[in-house]
Amino acid sequence: MNRSLNIESQGLLPTNPDSAYFYTWLLFLVAAFYYWINHKSWHTHPAKYSPVPPITPTHPATSSKRYLEILAEEAANTLPATPILDPDNLQDYPLLSKWDISHNVTVFRLGLPQSIDVLGLPPGQHIALAFTDPDTGIVVSRSYTPISTDEDRGHFDVLVKLYPDGLMSKHLRALQVGDLVKARGPKGAMVYKSGMCEWIGMIAGGSGITPMLQIVKAVLAQRPADTTQIDLIYAHRTYEDIVLKDVLDEMSEKDPGFTVHYVLSQAPENWTGSTGHVTKEMIREKLPPPLAGTKIMLCGPPGMQIGMKTYLEELGFDKAKLIPKRDDQVFCF
Repeated sequence: MNRSLNIESQGLLPTNPDSAYFYTWLLFLVAAFYYWINHKSWHTHPAKYSPVPPITPTHPATSSKRYLEILAEEAANTLPATPILDPDNLQDYPLLSKWDISHNVTVFRLGLPQSIDVLGLPPGQHIALAFTDPDTGIVVSRSYTPISTDEDRGHFDVLVKLYPDGLMSKHLRALQVGDLVKARGPKGAMVYKSGMCEWIGMIAGGSGITPMLQIVKAVLAQRPADTTQIDLIYAHRTYEDIVLKDVLDEMSEKDPGFTVHYVLSQAPENWTGSTGHVTKEMIREKLPPPLAGTKIMLCGPPGMQIGMKTYLEELGFDKAKLIPKRDDQVFCF
């Protein structure tokens, strides 16, 4: 006697396609098969299958087409990034946008060839922007440190202090969205590596904050593995001149291993930072002592750097070298 269950002969599986009961069973079988695929195949072949993120009420997808677009974007963000910079050849980058962050400082956002590309700039290094002066035919080149990192794909941001009579300043000020900007890099002797020192003291003036910001971002991004303490003295003339204050304050609030001390030569009322200029006593109080494992980084106007080098030498730090090297105790950008 055949004891196997024959669901059709038992009347459990309807054969009439016009029956609502037929479609109910069909949907049940499809759902059962889908469940089996999800709970067996992915566990059996984890390298072959990967689950698709579900559409939830909070998911931005509102249609099948948009959902597929989102999946493509998420997949692209996991692809290996391609560094674009060329140290020897100038390349063209389109201006995507620009915005002022003070009366004389502008950020220029330049596009990379693909949305998954990165600039490929090691922390601590910089790039050169260049153009040919139409009046003289001379190639004008200036060095800048982007304020974006390789976490930012598809573009990079360059903060520039624009001077009234500067050749590069005039050129950049006249740029319109879509215009091409020539750049090459990386350049510079400093390449930050996690653990290269225990304590970093920084002194920055004006737009000299940009290389410091790169180093700070690199250190904080590698927490908790990177335990480097960073203390920054940041000098400006007026409160309105301070650039990226909100960014610096947010990072220092979130990470006790990073402190910022502001100095204004023309301070407003109720100013809680220091007033005047950076002094030797201020360096002694706010920055690390001249011990093994400490490093001082300087970036700012030439006159400021000369004074800071003198103070640091008097405090017992190594004399800053004319041509800086990565392992110098006092490094000038």
